[in-house]
Amino acid sequence: MEADSGCQGTLDRLRYGAGVSVSTGERAAGRASVTAGGVLAVQQEAARDPAAPTRPVVWWRELLLALVAYAVYAAGRSLHGQMLDADDVRIADAHGHQLLHLEQRWGVAWEHAVQDPFLAHHSFLKLMGGFYGGAHFVVTLGVLLWLLFTRPAHYRFWRTVLFTVTLASTAIFSLWPALPPRLMPVGERTVDTLDVIGGLWSYNHGVLEHISDPYAPMPSLHLAWASWVMLTLWTVLPARRRIVRVLLLAYPALVYFTVVVTGTHYFIDGVAGIAMLALSAGVVALYGRLRAEYGRLRAERGGRALLRRSGEPQPVD
Repeated sequence: MEADSGCQGTLDRLRYGAGVSVSTGERAAGRASVTAGGVLAVQQEAARDPAAPTRPVVWWRELLLALVAYAVYAAGRSLHGQMLDADDVRIADAHGHQLLHLEQRWGVAWEHAVQDPFLAHHSFLKLMGGFYGGAHFVVTLGVLLWLLFTRPAHYRFWRTVLFTVTLASTAIFSLWPALPPRLMPVGERTVDTLDVIGGLWSYNHGVLEHISDPYAPMPSLHLAWASWVMLTLWTVLPARRRIVRVLLLAYPALVYFTVVVTGTHYFIDGVAGIAMLALSAGVVALYGRLRAEYGRLRAERGGRALLRRSGEPQPVD
């Protein structure tokens, strides 16, 4: 009985339009006909984004998905850290010089100009080193969890964008290793402030020396993730107050400054990280639109099939 009632409701929307109450007698008499308003109502209903969550997000499934994504990310990050050899160094050196020469050609080789004025200020650089190592994970994870538990309608889209940019960037720097500024030859390198001055960790000591990829500056995941945080909060909140907009824009700007002043990234790496985020968001949005259109067409075909089985006249396109 419930299934028949649901089918009948769909037929009513096709025949009479959404929001119209139809009695059993009216159905039997067939006094109403299929109207353009009814077809439009079904099309509008079908056009709703099927990617939007229609059921609660299951947190443990999301945790499992995050762990799988992080395992892939960690495997890519540790590729050159675990298999360091002369060929890795030679290839990474060539790619690092390509990045540096590209910056010089474009007039944006600003690494020394940004870092040199701060080298005498050790307390400031330690603070920047702590921010570099902490905010990258803490802020990004915090925003992701905030979306999961308080904004589930937005969570799936922005989670997918984050995973897409992370895995795509990991693939790039795993397949295209490059020396970061801190590892370039003497005369070209910047100071590795995380190692020489201090921070939360150093890439040259402890466990991180063996599990991190020393040749992964391009693109900058720090900038990709920081821009993701800014863009996510900007669109979800939304950021109407000026102070909120300023703070959101300041976060990726501060991350950009930090990755350059610590010697871990070229300026151009940040540009690439932001571009990767924009590309990932565009791809995920396009997929959502294509999926919505597919859902609309399926719903429309299903509605027409119900009309054919009921013997009613069909709407003319």
